[in-house]
Amino acid sequence: MRRSLRLLLPICILFFSIGCTSLGEGELEEIEQYVEDEAQKVLLSQFEKLRQDRETYAAVCAPFDIYDPLEKICYPPETCETVDDCALLGDELAEEIYEWFGDLLTDYAFDGDGDTFDEQVLARYQVEGDDLTQPQFVVVDEQLEPYRDAIVTHMAVWDAFRYLIPKKEREMVSGFTIFTDGDEEMLAQVEPDTKNVANWILGVDVVDAEESYILKTTLLHEYAHLLTLQQSQMDMDEEVLFADAEDPIHQTAAATCPYFQVDGMGCTKETSYLHQFYVQYWEDLIEEWDARDIATNEEEAEAFYEDYEDQFVTDYAVTSPDEDIAEVWTYFILAPRPAGDEIWEQKILFFYQYPEQVKLRAEVLSRLYSYLTLED
Repeated sequence: MRRSLRLLLPICILFFSIGCTSLGEGELEEIEQYVEDEAQKVLLSQFEKLRQDRETYAAVCAPFDIYDPLEKICYPPETCETVDDCALLGDELAEEIYEWFGDLLTDYAFDGDGDTFDEQVLARYQVEGDDLTQPQFVVVDEQLEPYRDAIVTHMAVWDAFRYLIPKKEREMVSGFTIFTDGDEEMLAQVEPDTKNVANWILGVDVVDAEESYILKTTLLHEYAHLLTLQQSQMDMDEEVLFADAEDPIHQTAAATCPYFQVDGMGCTKETSYLHQFYVQYWEDLIEEWDARDIATNEEEAEAFYEDYEDQFVTDYAVTSPDEDIAEVWTYFILAPRPAGDEIWEQKILFFYQYPEQVKLRAEVLSRLYSYLTLED
């Protein structure tokens, strides 16, 4: 099993204070202007028609089956009941996906030659269960209007996410944002919802979303953040979340958190996946990681990965413990079960100790296999 180099494909948690930058809700309202009048009516009409068409297909199939309008049949995902059955099904599906579609973790990557620019939000949607609602289309430069108006693509990207991740596992997602920063820069990100920080917003670059296999792998990575940072796993600290990067509250919060503190967000819980992962794989590294400023120094990050290559599934994983566990969870889902001879393999095996994750892996892989089969 090969491992990939992914520094050319940034995928991250969108912080309000550190890391990737964002804006508070009030600032967004001052900067963003939304399409109005006749142009808005046209876009809303397209959106409603697409929703109706999708509801027609949903009425034909069982929930989350994929409808093939040419063959007029539904593709149901496979299911399992016991942990052992799910482990076996997951392994079988991982092997079949590899055989038919290649290694989704390493065979598909951007070449890093795209044209990039400052991130521009194009459209915002609310999420209600499986559905996108209340679309807002942002006034943008003329060259970006085709991407903003590509509602069918927006909905296709959302459908990919909602199909891959079971509904009960993504109840924390309250919003969906379409943005772009040009070709082959940031493909996707997640950020807390400012209206309710227990919820999260998924964002996808519509320009880069054309790369279907890369998109699906990246959506899994982003879901790993939602899984490991949701309310049951971490106590979000709103004062920290909205504080400036230089505010001493960050140091105070880290000093008072008895478990792993996620920079710019909050304190993980003792039994959380991330804290347990940190204790097992990061406690012996964190002092050196801090001293070498790995989070912000790309050259040091590359050198750190070279020094500890046997401990990380990708070079991007050295960015932080929360990015490491997201990369590991993506490998846990997509890769065959490793032997565990090296530490990076042991990290993948970390999730096999959780029955709920073994079952989720089988369900996600069955959905992915069904989706890829239909696309192919």
